[in-house]
Formats: sequence, C-alpha cells, structure tokens
Amino acid sequence: MSTKQPHPILDGVFAFPPNRATMGGTAYFIVEKDSTGSPANLLIDAPADDPALLQFIADRGGVRYWAITHRGASGAAKSLQAAWQCDVLVQEQEAYLLPDLPQLV
Repeated sequence: MSTKQPHPILDGVFAFPPNRATMGGTAYFIVEKDSTGSPANLLIDAPADDPALLQFIADRGGVRYWAITHRGASGAAKSLQAAWQCDVLVQEQEAYLLPDLPQLV
C-alpha cells in the first residue's frame, strides 16, 4: 500500500491526506525561505506519522515552526517534534497537553 502524497493547493502550500490520529484532520505545510535563503517552513497541525510523509517534509527543508491549532490536531506530536527539532506554537490553554515539547505559547 502506498501512502497518499500531500497535494499542492497554492504555490508553496500543501495539504496532507486526512490523519486518523487527529480524527481525520488535514494538516498543511507552507514552504518558505527566510531572508538568508534558509528554509523557514511552517507546518499547521499534524500529518500522519508516516515515513513517506516525513520524507516529503525533509525533502523540502524540514519544519522550522509547527502550529497546533487545537487539542485534537497534535497527533504524534512528541515523536514528530523530535524528528524535526522545530519550535511548536500552541495556544496557551492547550500547552499542558504537550508538557515535554519546547513550545512558543
């Protein structure tokens, strides 16, 4: 079985397939560069913890910032953040759900 790949919805913006760990939620990946030309990619919510999807992200420079929009959207947050070593942005009242992650609240 092959993994369904993210599909582009705008230039530099990709939608991931629905993630069962987030009750069918869709994660989005915005590919961007900072002023020095380094990757400054933003992930919104959690894609499935799947090697093919993680490779898709790695091939585009990884994740610098990861915004989790609500408590049901974190999926496998701990293992994914460990793989990406990114900053996690989460709403302050939801931060207690992810106590072991470095967060920007």
